[in-house]
Amino acid sequence: MATHLATETFIKVSGQITESSDSVKTMSPSRRNCLFPEETQVPEMNVNLEAFKTYNKANCLLECSVAAMLQLCGCVPYFYPDFPKSFIEKHIKLSNYTNSTSFCFLDNLKCLSDTDNRGYLNSYATSGSEGEGTNGLNCNCPDDCNQIVYSKETTTD
Repeated sequence: MATHLATETFIKVSGQITESSDSVKTMSPSRRNCLFPEETQVPEMNVNLEAFKTYNKANCLLECSVAAMLQLCGCVPYFYPDFPKSFIEKHIKLSNYTNSTSFCFLDNLKCLSDTDNRGYLNSYATSGSEGEGTNGLNCNCPDDCNQIVYSKETTTD
């Protein structure tokens, strides 16, 4: 005789909202060290989003990653969102795959899956205490001034 044990899993999701005050909004972006959605071009912080019309850190990091893929391997995997043609052409010109259409063919996929390239494309450069950085993408993407951070907690009975 088989016995079936019933289990229940409970998931608690919490959100923490950080919203900047009006006094923070009046500060310069470099002083507050964060950006609002309308701040896509901030030369003083070396931020220049080309593909997205609103700033958030996720958009910035995605744009940086796609630019690096285009420059390194001349393509963007099919599961990434579409990027403007001008963005693709600009970054492909800086690669060894100047005749690429941004579609990944076998040579491009080999490039993306190369161990060194994969490690580089899947990490972001950080500065160590001596000013030495880890090998990864050097994306200049400040935090969002307003953000929601979700956390979860699971329990099983």
